[in-house]
Parts: sequence; structure tokens; C-alpha cells
Amino acid sequence: MGALAIRKDGTFILGAAQGGIWTIGPNDPSWTNRTDNQPSLATGALAVAPSNDLVVYDGTGEGALSGDSYYGNGILKSTDGGFTWSHVSGDFFLGVSIARLAVDPNNPNRVYAAVLRGRGGTRRVSPPVHSTYGLWESNDGGVTWTLLKAAPATSLGATDIRLDPRNPTTLYASFWGDAIYKSTNAGATWNAIMNGLPADANFAAGLTRFSLGLSHPAGDAKATLYTGFDWVDTTGAHHAARIFKSTDEGASWSVLPTGNAPF
Repeated sequence: MGALAIRKDGTFILGAAQGGIWTIGPNDPSWTNRTDNQPSLATGALAVAPSNDLVVYDGTGEGALSGDSYYGNGILKSTDGGFTWSHVSGDFFLGVSIARLAVDPNNPNRVYAAVLRGRGGTRRVSPPVHSTYGLWESNDGGVTWTLLKAAPATSLGATDIRLDPRNPTTLYASFWGDAIYKSTNAGATWNAIMNGLPADANFAAGLTRFSLGLSHPAGDAKATLYTGFDWVDTTGAHHAARIFKSTDEGASWSVLPTGNAPF
């Protein structure tokens, strides 16, 4: 399974890794395939527009970073809640993968995409400008895109993008083997937010993938952030994945306790 989105009416929209989009819901009691006629069946990300949940975006190309992950063919869009889809992104993102999508809570046409290497890697023959690894933004419903932040030279792409629903101009993003970043001006500028994360880590050597989560606990005006990752330190020793938490919107992080389940 590559991605999952749930609409307000209880419709589940499932993106299979290499099997396209499927739906099931109150008026559709069995799984139905919706994208067999589309140019790519590989799924990396799904996002429902909060202000109009009939609008759903599909970022094609598996974003799992595994050896058998398959590249995609850009962005698919549905305007009827996931039942019919069309390819809207032209020649953007051919041969790469979409790891995550985020939609502005007040504007269903403003979409952010975290783009990383597809299985085609450096051998891809897609347009290099329109398939650059990094963070991209569309203001016209996925038709045209602007590169907000290219992946650093040591990174093969962006692995996550989170938008603060209470402050839509505040974005958090991560890059494969690099760092976590924050923007408070809708992606115009970015700053690394790594205070409290392992200081002896060599994230590039370990090809660390940072996964991000964001919540607004009741009674707290500030967003709480979570990140999980494994890493290799500067001596070459591998450290198992841990969860870190920030209660000050990324200014500092603290590690959470390990679990005690008998796994």
C-alpha cells in the first residue's frame, strides 16, 4: 500500500504501490479500481483538499525508497471524491516519485509536493528541470509547479512535507539523508531545525529518512511535531529508529522513551 486518504463521508481512497487507486465507502461497499486507464499505477501520496473534499490529489511513483520502488508520471487529480481521475501535471515529475502531498486548508488549488528519486534514478530521461528533486508548489490545482527548495547535493529528494493547518504559511519538510527544515513564509525561505537531534549523526552516510507528524493538542496554540528515523553516527555505528518530539514548533527536540513491547 502506497497511500491512504479518507473523505468526510467515510469513503476510503487507497493508493496501491503499483496497482492504482481504489475506493470503498458507504455507497460503494466493495473495492473498485479507479485508475486503470491512467499513465501510472504507482502511488506515493494521496491528499484530500480540506476545504473541498471532492478534490483529491494523487502523487504517482512510490516514495518508499526501496530497491523495487517504481517511478511515476506526475500528478493525478479527482474532482468527484476519488471516483474519476485525470493526469493534470503535464511533463512535471516524469520518472520521479512523490513521497508526500499537502493541500492548503483554505485553497484546494494550492498543493505542495515532496519529490524524490524514482527507481529510474539518474538514468531517467525525463526533463531535468521539471523533475528536480525537492519541494514544489502549485497554485493552479496541480497543472503548473514552482520549485521552492531543491534537494541539497548530498540528498536524492524530499521525503516529507507537513503544513500547519492553523497557520498555512508555516511548512515543515525533510530531505533524504540531510535534515528537517521549516518555513514560515509559505516556502519562500527555509531554515534547518535540528536542535536536540543526535549531534554525532552522519545522516548522509546512513541515508536517513525523516518522517514527520504534526498535531495541535487541545489548549496549546503551538503545533507539536514528531519525527522518527534511524541513523549512522560518525564512527559508523548504526542506531535503531527513535521518535523525537518538539513542543515549540521545531525550535528544539527531545527523544521519547523506547517501547517495552516484546517484539
